[in-house]
Amino acid sequence: MCRVAVGYHQSLYEQYRDKGFEVLGIDLFKGVEETKAFMKERGLTYPSVLASPEVLKAYGGITATPTLFLLDKDGTIVKKFAGSNADVEVELEETVLSLLGLPVPKRERVGVSGPREVFEKPLPDLPFPTLDGGTVRLSDYRGLVLLVEFWALQSQLARETLERHQHLYDQFKDKGLEILALSLESTNLEGVKAFLKTKKITFVSALATGEAIDTFGGIDFLPTVYLVDRQGALHQRFEPSNSQFYMDIEATVVDLLGLVKPGERYVPTHFDEEGNIVPGHVGKIGAEGQAQ
Repeated sequence: MCRVAVGYHQSLYEQYRDKGFEVLGIDLFKGVEETKAFMKERGLTYPSVLASPEVLKAYGGITATPTLFLLDKDGTIVKKFAGSNADVEVELEETVLSLLGLPVPKRERVGVSGPREVFEKPLPDLPFPTLDGGTVRLSDYRGLVLLVEFWALQSQLARETLERHQHLYDQFKDKGLEILALSLESTNLEGVKAFLKTKKITFVSALATGEAIDTFGGIDFLPTVYLVDRQGALHQRFEPSNSQFYMDIEATVVDLLGLVKPGERYVPTHFDEEGNIVPGHVGKIGAEGQAQ
């Protein structure tokens, strides 16, 4: 199982289980007790088992997390999904509906298309209305590394990403990192505020404007994350595709903060082979280019 996607799978399970839809979680790393604790913590009610070499071989191997397989009522694999983003969520639900014989609604992609050649150029001094009625501007963050996340409550993945970024913020805010969460839901401010309070999100939250979406280059997925360097220019765009998403963001933040010296390499927070969390750390580069 992957922490990035399990919440969305739970919501699908609750919505369609009485129509004949079932979910089986296969945990790649944890032991029985750890998996039970994780499922309880996340409120997951569908069954879960531990992976075995035989299971992985039968499904053709796993090259990304999460990897999803949809089986029809005869037990035949009809589709495989690798990674998790807004498009995968939509296609997954549409395929589930089709297999269940339910109507498949037409959906529109989230966001507004905009200019794409926006990197390495200073951003205009955009204003953002904050949830408490104030205003923040991009110029307020000049000299700092700024992570900007476009998100919405309707996306489970976006909500989980905000929680992950709170941990990133706690780790690096004293080193020069700031985070700005831009919500696309201007009509549900109370719901947004309640979520942020419950999850103890302490970085600045504001509303995304049409001007901001265009300036940042458009939003095709939720969440979409941008990193802005100390000079106020866009440095990189991130869209979730698998668990590497968080590691890539963390490593780039450390690089922009200048925390890695020559001859060193930063190893982002990750899970080891036994499913234990290994905190991000700086290591010396060995003879084969690996951090020690």
